[in-house]
Amino acid sequence: MIDRSEAGVQRARENLDRADQDYQASKARSSQQQQYVNVNRAQVLKTRADIAQRSGDIARGQGKVDERDRNYNDAVANYINAIEELGDAYGRNGQNNPNNKIAGLLVARARAALANTYAAMGKTAESFTFYDRAEATYNQAITEDPAFANAYCGLASLHLIRGNQAEAAANYGKCVTYSAQALVSEVAVPDVTSMRRAAAIQTLAEAGLVPDIVTEGETVGSQVPAVPQQGNPPKIKIGAKVKLTLTISERE
Repeated sequence: MIDRSEAGVQRARENLDRADQDYQASKARSSQQQQYVNVNRAQVLKTRADIAQRSGDIARGQGKVDERDRNYNDAVANYINAIEELGDAYGRNGQNNPNNKIAGLLVARARAALANTYAAMGKTAESFTFYDRAEATYNQAITEDPAFANAYCGLASLHLIRGNQAEAAANYGKCVTYSAQALVSEVAVPDVTSMRRAAAIQTLAEAGLVPDIVTEGETVGSQVPAVPQQGNPPKIKIGAKVKLTLTISERE
């Protein structure tokens, strides 16, 4: 069961705040598994940022400038904090990435999401910087593990966001090929309606699904399979396509 109402979003934020407080309390105590606390807290921070980014996209579409800016700034702060937590978890190498494959994947996702947010804010230079950093981080993960399916899917989403169709298709193919769960496991379809193009692409890629853009534009107007406002989302095979019809927003 999912709840995307304003009240549901608020409850999610409150739950994340409580989880963050718990993890911070755990960090303050001596722990032999400190890195796991850091990684879990980073996940909380990224989820908090994802919610803020989507709220910013919705406010943008509604022409609510102050609310848009407040949410985007909140997303930026939480993505940056998530990246720092992941770096603290396992130490950093020369490229400032965690010395751990999974933590590195999470850093790449957070950097890509941060780039998406900067793009939505009109901060082009910062956006390009973090897209480049995300791409380098995905490539490093692939160098360490040439069969790392999630890294290929993330890299594919970056190429699609940046308009590199051939590279996107090639990497989506590797993502499905190397996924042990592809074609046998199903995942819930994320609701990406009202999201900006880049955020929607990344959200689907992180779920292991392939965005199929039917009509180009700025914001997702509709998707197939659709996700009901109330009730459980449909499930489809990992590697399946989700058709997106994008629209041009008349509001800024």
